[in-house]
Amino acid sequence: MKSAATLLAASALLSFATFVPAFGQAGAGGYGGPSASCMADQAKFKAWKNMMPIQHSVKLFVIGEVTCPTPKWKVRLVEARPQGTNPVILILDLVARKPSGIVTPVLTPVPVRFEKAKGGDYQQVTIRGGGADFTIPIQLAQ
Repeated sequence: MKSAATLLAASALLSFATFVPAFGQAGAGGYGGPSASCMADQAKFKAWKNMMPIQHSVKLFVIGEVTCPTPKWKVRLVEARPQGTNPVILILDLVARKPSGIVTPVLTPVPVRFEKAKGGDYQQVTIRGGGADFTIPIQLAQ
């Protein structure tokens, strides 16, 4: 016999799930397309290029934090295919895989990170798939 707390938690999860959009489990690693379930906040994203003289090429870094509806989401940033028409703007898609099983609904911050070995030509990064798309400038680190 299941306890009342277990039944209450399962009921809450089922009612919460009706408000969280699901998406396919396509692509490598079981990641779907751009996710509307985890939300990205532009203020929590930064991008920079490492211009240190020791490096043989300019390395681009993008870090941020998204808010997911439950713990245990797997979230990452991947290069959009195809890229846009402007060669100085890198477009990244936020893709996520929701956890399996019953997970207690609680808003959870999830860090994301993207690195590109030869990112010297880019001046801006557009993040898509975590709510409204946004573009941030790429800073220089020397």
